[in-house]
Parts: sequence; structure tokens; C-alpha cells
Amino acid sequence: ADAMIALYFCKTEKRRQLLPEILRAEYGAPVQIIYGEGKPRAKNGEIFFNLSHSGGLCVIAVSPINVGVDTELLQTKHYKSILASLPAEEQREIAGDRSFFMHWTAREAYAKLRGIPIFALHRRLMYASGSMRLDGKAVPEKIAFCFERGAVTAVCAENTDFVIKTFHE
Repeated sequence: ADAMIALYFCKTEKRRQLLPEILRAEYGAPVQIIYGEGKPRAKNGEIFFNLSHSGGLCVIAVSPINVGVDTELLQTKHYKSILASLPAEEQREIAGDRSFFMHWTAREAYAKLRGIPIFALHRRLMYASGSMRLDGKAVPEKIAFCFERGAVTAVCAENTDFVIKTFHE
């Protein structure tokens, strides 16, 4: 069966209040959150989560498998300098804000899944033809997108069979 990854959209300022409630609802019991090395994680290890925010929008991904999420509000940003640092193959696929943010959030979600800062991976990654490559080799993780709340949200997970369900606060 496919793993179900839940995406909860909320206002950024409500994320700290909502995260424990969401994890309790998903797991069926209170979940202790461990902060420290790498990304925050649930102590029980049976549930995974990741957060991202852009402007006033926050997305919380909760999953039975390791997950990374990144969201960017679709607003015209000056990304020409970032675009110039991407591989030519990616640059050819990017036509406008939405496709730029798909490429950008895919990279961020992958880095967050791995618990590695994006700046450490940026030049080693390429997202092209719908899949991520690290040092030129395809990675087993899958990227999927959600286009809700005026944002591009990328979800990256280790399992290739997952479905996304969205919830709005």
C-alpha cells in the first residue's frame, strides 16, 4: 500500500502550537519532539515530520516514512542569480516563476529529507525531467508537488510509492 503523507497548511505563527496537536492526531498519542542534530524528529521514531514556511504560510508534512518538505509562495522574486547557478539542463526546463520554484523546492525538500543544509548540496544536485540527481546519479527518493494556497510545495520521501493528502487550518 502507498504511504500517505499529510500536508497541513497553516499560518506561520501557529506552527509551534499546531505541530504537537497534529502529531498527536496522526500518532494517536502525544509525541515528544527531539531538537538538536540535523532536523527535528519524533522520539518514538514511528512518525516523521518536516516543516517549511514562506511569508505567512507554513506547511507541516507528517508521514510514516522519512520526509522533507519545502514551500515557496509564488511571488516574483529576483532569482536570476540563482537560475544562473543551476545546470544548463535545468535552466532549459525553467520557464517562469512556477517552474523555477518547482526546481528550487525540489532541491530544498531533498536536502531537508537528508538533513543536510541546502548550501552544502546545491551544486551537487540537479532536478531535471522530473527526477533528482546527486553528483550526476539518479537518487531513489521521489519528489511530488502540491500547488495550493498560492505556493509551490515540494515533498521528498524515501519510498517511491506515496500519496499526498492536504489539510488546511
